[in-house]
Formats: sequence, structure tokens, C-alpha cells
Amino acid sequence: MTHYAGRMALVSGALGILAIVSLLVFYTLLSLHAAMDGWGSTEGAGYPFGLLNDIFTFLAALTLLILVIIIPALGQKGGEVLIQVGTLFGVAGSLGIVVVMTAFLAGRISLVEQGAYYAIALGPLGIWRIVANVFGHLQELIPKRLAVFGIIVGGGEVVASLAFVVFNGFQVLDTADYHSLLTNYPLMAGTMLGGFLGYIGGPIWSILL
Repeated sequence: MTHYAGRMALVSGALGILAIVSLLVFYTLLSLHAAMDGWGSTEGAGYPFGLLNDIFTFLAALTLLILVIIIPALGQKGGEVLIQVGTLFGVAGSLGIVVVMTAFLAGRISLVEQGAYYAIALGPLGIWRIVANVFGHLQELIPKRLAVFGIIVGGGEVVASLAFVVFNGFQVLDTADYHSLLTNYPLMAGTMLGGFLGYIGGPIWSILL
């Protein structure tokens, strides 16, 4: 079971890295297109890397969901209630991302809605990551340095989600008022910093795990 959990963590982390790389390539190509032809028509610019990012994000969340379910079975006596509660949050967060990405790939929700729901799902996922690292370290499954790193990553995910909810992220995106978005410093700082920690740190943590 430990070997299987390690494989799931590695696959999830690798897929997360591929999602990051494809997103960077997508925006690079989009920027080059805009520099040459202007922003008048960006349809097709960056294809297929935007689609690849969505697919990799979906698959990374799906394999992470499997890891969330496996981890409680790895521990010995002690901390059962802690990890069971954490697992509920982990299932909610990772399954939430799976559902959001499925709906987006199927064209049922917009890009704005996808971003909003993704940000909300980071909250419970971050709580799980914190609990899983505390539990893993107490059970001597996760080294102290990796556990601390995982707790920091999970904290960043929680901060991003809370910032989005508390500082009117839905309202700003719904009205497409980008001036208000850029001047809403708590929202920008929380989502950018926390989101960066989760988006970049999450796959790195999984690979190290």
C-alpha cells in the first residue's frame, strides 16, 4: 500500500508539473501572438497547450484524490480521528477540482467560473494537506522538512481560497471589473501568493513524497 501511495503521489506531481509547463507555454504563445497581431483576435493562439493544461490539471487532481483516500490506511494506531477528518476535506477539495475541470472541459462552465470554483476547492484541499503532513510526520511516514514544506503549501492554498471568498472574488469576476480587481490588494495578494504556493508547491510536494 505504501508503494502504491508513493506511485500515486509521483504521478500526481508529474502531471501537476506538466500542467504548469503547458500553461507557461500557452501564455508565452498568446503573448507572442498579441505582440505580432494585437489582441483583436486571439482565437486559436496557444493551441493545444491551453487544452493540455486543463487535461493535466484534471488528471493530477484525480490521482491526488486516490492518494487522499489511501493515506489513512498507511498509519498505525493513533491519530485516526485527525486523518479521517482531514480525508473528508481532501476528498471534497480534490473531487471538487475534478468536477470543476470536467465541467470546464465539457463546456458547461466559463473560464471565469472555472477559476472561481477552483479557488474555492483549494481551501479544503489545503486543510487536508496540512492534516496529512501532521499525521504523516507523527506516524513517521513523512520527514520533518517535507512535512513543514507541505504544511506551508497547504496554508497557502487555504489563504488563497479564503482571500477569494472573503474579499469578494466572485463579485469582482462576475462584473468583469478588472480595475477593482487590480486595486483589491488583499484579494490579489492572498490569491496570488497562496495560489502560487499551492499551484507550484503542490506538485513538488507530491513528487518529494
